[in-house]
Amino acid sequence: MANEQVEKSVDIIWDGLLNSLKTWQQIQTEVGDKTLQAFNYQKDFIESTITTINTIEEESKKASKEIVENVQSSVKEVISNDQFEQFSKWIKNVQEITDKSQELVNIPNHSILDIVVQTNNHLEATVKNALQEQKQQRLEVITKIEELTKKLKEAQKGLFAV
Repeated sequence: MANEQVEKSVDIIWDGLLNSLKTWQQIQTEVGDKTLQAFNYQKDFIESTITTINTIEEESKKASKEIVENVQSSVKEVISNDQFEQFSKWIKNVQEITDKSQELVNIPNHSILDIVVQTNNHLEATVKNALQEQKQQRLEVITKIEELTKKLKEAQKGLFAV
């Protein structure tokens, strides 16, 4: 009877230790999952930012075109056809300059966003690889600890049985 209690006590102690290690391993896995989830949120935010910037650029182009059309329409009513042709050429040149200026202004924005996307993708891949390696190492360690725990339980029970 006393021997049975000793064996149960040994089992409880070693099983408790092993379960604590498994719980710690599960917590580490959950932290890794939350980290990867944060990357997904970050990707969504970046994609939303890109969409917003593209929309702003398109709306700006539309507004610029509408302004030119409205100015041409208003001026056409006031000046002669010859003057209007010259004015139209001038407006066309101004529009080309405006379009080029907008493109030049937008190039850095797109370059920065491209760098952000590439950096985020690279960082995510690196973290995924590191988490996968850690997970594999934790599994190997837990397996070894389970084997060691089994041997230690048997050895300790053998000491108390004597």
